[in-house]
Amino acid sequence: MIRLSSGTRGSSRGLFDRPGRRLAISLILLLSLTLFILGKVEHPAITKIRTGMQDIITPVMAVLSVPVEWASDLSDWFGGLVSIYDDNERLREDNTRLRDWKAIAERLDLENTRLRQQLNAPESPVDTLVTPRVVAVQGGPYVRSVLVNAGADYGVRDGLAVTTRKGVVGRVLMVGAAASRVLLITDFNSRVPVRVERTGQNGVAVGRNSQLLSLQFLPVDMDVVVGDRILTSGDGGVFPPDLPFGEVVAVADAAVDIRTLADLENLDFVRILKFDPRTMEPGEDKEGL
Repeated sequence: MIRLSSGTRGSSRGLFDRPGRRLAISLILLLSLTLFILGKVEHPAITKIRTGMQDIITPVMAVLSVPVEWASDLSDWFGGLVSIYDDNERLREDNTRLRDWKAIAERLDLENTRLRQQLNAPESPVDTLVTPRVVAVQGGPYVRSVLVNAGADYGVRDGLAVTTRKGVVGRVLMVGAAASRVLLITDFNSRVPVRVERTGQNGVAVGRNSQLLSLQFLPVDMDVVVGDRILTSGDGGVFPPDLPFGEVVAVADAAVDIRTLADLENLDFVRILKFDPRTMEPGEDKEGL
């Protein structure tokens, strides 16, 4: 019995010793070669076997491919969500930038419109020295003035007339290097020589710290009616003659009220005129203006 058991173990080992491995490899290679040759053979029987195998394998592969396709679709869906989120973030950023640019474009368009209006203004008897912007308004019960962003660096000096396309605004009162203060014609300290356009009668427009001015120092036989246009007379040498100034809105006995043609409550750009009050000659410049 011992010898039989020993012989059995020896037989088992023989199947997997080196000669046994060689035999197994040889059989596998032979089978593979046989299958390869059969795959190339176009014999009807072989073809029928191949077709039958395909019929069996195809449904199995179709069933096995469903989870793979589902996983692929799920991956594409998550990928799409991530892409949509990224696109939305980019769109939000683009919308923010576009809103900022829209605000800038609207402001520039408004500014260009106002500048075009300045360029289309009726011809003035004098040239424009500079067209600054009003950057601050100083108002109160005792003063009416504005600050503009042009000063001595632009050739501005005290006493120069300031207008808009509609009419007279005031005169330069104080000058710095880069800014100037303009005293408005509605200020209590403002006195502007004017004339009635229709009759040529001269007077003085006096500010009273309100939206209306008083027309004073008219002739005794004054001929002034509501609606008369008032122009600068040029007397005194500060304001050039024939600048649009105001309109008569009330006449009661010797009291005449004037409303300014320029909108002094909503000033933006103004024109500082190139006028030398010492010579009273429009356009002359003895200081290199």
